[in-house]
Amino acid sequence: ELDTAIQDAIDQLAERHRAVFILKQFQNESHETIAKMLDIPVGTVWSRLSHAREKLRTHLLNRGFAP
Repeated sequence: ELDTAIQDAIDQLAERHRAVFILKQFQNESHETIAKMLDIPVGTVWSRLSHAREKLRTHLLNRGFAP
């Protein structure tokens, strides 16, 4: 059930946030590498990753999963 909730949360992210999240969390790319891959500043990578994590946390909390 948790796996499904996580996948649902990831699917609901905006593409720009989902791309950064997947590259960092599942492919373990560095912030600098992600920035180069997506042609964005490193600060934007940090910001998008933070936003994605917060959206995921909120989604999971709303589905009844505690941190």
